[in-house]
Amino acid sequence: MRVVLPGDQRHRTSINDASVVRDFYTIHTDEGPSDEFERVLASVETNAATAFRSVLDDRVWPPDEETRWALSWWAAVQALRTTAVRQSADDILNLWMKLEVGAGGKERLRSRMEEALDRAVEDDELDRTWDEYTGPSGPGFESGPDQHVDTIMRLAPGTAHMFHDRSWALVRFTRRPLATSDSPVTLVPDLRNPDLAVGFATAMHVVVPMDRRTLLLMGDLDKPTVEIPPSTQVATYANTMVAAFATRALFHHPEDDPLRGIPLPRPREHQIHANVDDLISEQGLFATSETDQPSEDDSTGPAEERVEDPELT
Repeated sequence: MRVVLPGDQRHRTSINDASVVRDFYTIHTDEGPSDEFERVLASVETNAATAFRSVLDDRVWPPDEETRWALSWWAAVQALRTTAVRQSADDILNLWMKLEVGAGGKERLRSRMEEALDRAVEDDELDRTWDEYTGPSGPGFESGPDQHVDTIMRLAPGTAHMFHDRSWALVRFTRRPLATSDSPVTLVPDLRNPDLAVGFATAMHVVVPMDRRTLLLMGDLDKPTVEIPPSTQVATYANTMVAAFATRALFHHPEDDPLRGIPLPRPREHQIHANVDDLISEQGLFATSETDQPSEDDSTGPAEERVEDPELT
């Protein structure tokens, strides 16, 4: 069952199609488009399949090191491969471009446009470009699969090590079902300090539903690996966190209703929000009017005694 945020649309879907985005990992090489990274994902998932069978079917816990590493790599790649991670990169890029252009001012933008285009830039073209860059979401650049795949390859080893070194707690539920989302590895921020940013190293918990009845919770570093008894409180906590940090959709078994009573958020169009509008200035954030500068032949006396033109002021 696919639940489209904010929860007013629900429909059954094939597990093969549930979160598929066409050509999401198709990178560009000298030989043309390539699905090479899909083979990397397949290798990680093949190793993880054996680990999942050990934990879920054979009910082995605590896991041996081979199983623990296979699950750590799987969780790391799952956490990094999502649309949310790519959107975060896009948000940072667009926020930076908005700030760079907006703080520089219109005339600096004109100068850079004329240098890049090797021609004069008229006021109407400048105005359109200024509005595009300094609008609510910035210019709308998208990083694409090449940068995203590079990010996954760079960050996956360190992320897998961080997950491996956390405490692991397994919960096997008999009655309470679990949901998952299009961000299937959920980083829970420090709920005691909700204003702090959350990351792989700073998450209070990492919530990983392994199937509809089995939950993996990663906690503090260097704590024991345990299995804890199931409870309504733990299931509600896990489903609440999964729902709160989903991007656009949640998923659960068609015969279950794990989201009953849990508030569902609106879809996340952006992952990173920052108000930089106070730093946007058509004159440039650090621009100083030439009339404020004393000159050698200034006959009006010291600057503090001059009467400024109200319009310039």
